[in-house]
Amino acid sequence: MPARCWGDVQDVVTVLSSDSPPYLQALEGFQETWGHQVPSFNLWDGRPAVDPGTRVVVTFGGLAAQQRYPKQAIVIYCMAPGAGSLPGDHAGPSITVYMIPPPGTILAKLKDLQPPLHRLAVLWTSPAYEPYIQEMRKAAAALDIQIRSERLADPEGLPDTLRALVGKTDALWLPPDPVLINPVSFSAIKEFSWLNHIPFYAPTDALVEKGATASVSSHFRDIGRAAANAAQQALAGAPLPAHVYPQKAETLVNLTAANHTGLQIPPDVLKKVDKVLP
Repeated sequence: MPARCWGDVQDVVTVLSSDSPPYLQALEGFQETWGHQVPSFNLWDGRPAVDPGTRVVVTFGGLAAQQRYPKQAIVIYCMAPGAGSLPGDHAGPSITVYMIPPPGTILAKLKDLQPPLHRLAVLWTSPAYEPYIQEMRKAAAALDIQIRSERLADPEGLPDTLRALVGKTDALWLPPDPVLINPVSFSAIKEFSWLNHIPFYAPTDALVEKGATASVSSHFRDIGRAAANAAQQALAGAPLPAHVYPQKAETLVNLTAANHTGLQIPPDVLKKVDKVLP
């Protein structure tokens, strides 16, 4: 049997939860950075037949993250916010690719949008985001921002949590937490934001289009590119980080929502925003 070579297609496989556009876009970003195609499995076509000798498995989505993979393989979780607390946790080494930019990048851009921002309430539920919130606290100190971490046991506690924030925060921010973000909770946060004139910063463009004030987010292709970089480092024998980030960040502002929340974005900053909705 021929020896495996670094970067050989047989060393790396990708597994998609479905053929939804976000996963396909992330896969395209992975392939672009990798430089050539690697074997790819789609769970809609059945359970992935991953070779026991595979060195790196890159998963896209929660369903793919829950599959069992060879113990010696390095599993890179993408677009699975619950990774790290899933029933089928991988017994071997793993890396989580966050769906959002580094905390310092997000906070710096929020501070540009809202210079008087000194108190930021962060609402979250999934334990997978605890390391991210910890890093956010460290990054916030350099920007004179105090993080008020509000972890909810479930979305049912959201109304009480929001009421307790009146007069105690300058803005709200959510990570892409699938347990917390649903139509009912989003509507409640948006209404609270508009009624109390507190900017609501969301993790995705789609939520800004529905009435959140602004977002600082990453494209799905950039998530795939970050996964490819992590896979290359893993095959090269570099120390494995617990998590990595997509490095590019895009800012989207909803001017109607900004007006409702009383947010006055400096004109020079607004000119540099990647996308503005009326």
